[in-house]
Amino acid sequence: MTQHDMIYNLVTDKRFVDSVGVVFTEIGSAESRKAYKMFINTSFPNDTVVDKELASFLMENQTVHLLWPNTNWFDFLKKMYYFNHNREKQVDILFADRNWLDRSLLYARDSIMADNIISTIRTDSLKKSLTIMNYRHAYLTPGNCGYYLGRAFPGKVANVMINSCSISLPLLLTGKEIAIPIQQGRWDAAFEQAKDSAFAFSFKGSPFGKDAFDHFVLPWSSLNAKHYEDMFTGFIYYKSPVEQYTSVGFNHMFDQENVDKLMRRDSILTGYSITGLEYLKGGLHQKQGKEIYFEQNRIDNIGYLYVCLLAAFIACILFVIHWRSTKES
Repeated sequence: MTQHDMIYNLVTDKRFVDSVGVVFTEIGSAESRKAYKMFINTSFPNDTVVDKELASFLMENQTVHLLWPNTNWFDFLKKMYYFNHNREKQVDILFADRNWLDRSLLYARDSIMADNIISTIRTDSLKKSLTIMNYRHAYLTPGNCGYYLGRAFPGKVANVMINSCSISLPLLLTGKEIAIPIQQGRWDAAFEQAKDSAFAFSFKGSPFGKDAFDHFVLPWSSLNAKHYEDMFTGFIYYKSPVEQYTSVGFNHMFDQENVDKLMRRDSILTGYSITGLEYLKGGLHQKQGKEIYFEQNRIDNIGYLYVCLLAAFIACILFVIHWRSTKES
């Protein structure tokens, strides 16, 4: 949530509006760009109707998943509606993905997203733009959207990492995605000593850039040999981990007409089910940064406690055996 707050502040800054004015996003089907533009330019009687219309729009604006239910995406599009509506110089939000009902080309998703971005830049003669890609899609290494953009515009593409998390590899291999701090928390410990709560720097020439890359790396990946300066151009620190939070769900998600749309999509997609969203019927599902980043610590501590209890139990058994053998002798 805090990352999208920062992105909203960035793209609505007068300097961005005047000099850039274009945002490409991974989330959202490129075929829905005109529909979102129509939403932006439509006047609604009140905020409740804005929420209902945006929720309805998101049901039609799918990409890989059955639904992208994250609150930050809903809130960002809603805030951009209010920012752009009736504004002469708007910030264009251009979705980059496609609707993946036909998943036969899913292996080429990154190149397809990049092609949608590249073709728009060339067709519209764009000089500057901001592309928001989640996780690995921003990497400038082969197979990622960032790589294809860098190859199309050599020397003109920078990718900037916003402080977030790494993933626990042992748990990832068991099917769980649990966030852990970058560099086991050493970065956060250093950043907490800075006077400013938000700042940015280039990785080149920085000690952080020399650190081993541990953002999202499987044990057998060649990226294990990389450093942060090889993977990202720069870094933005915005909000410490304990200030960050996640939120899933948005208003009117379960209006009957929206459920009907999801049910039709559910019948086509494999690997997804609308029942997986039912936990959101009770409202927003939020997690605070302390829960997110330190869940691994909690698991480690529980494991350590069990090991200590087991060791104490074994020690008791050995003591009893020793006591009995001593008594008998």
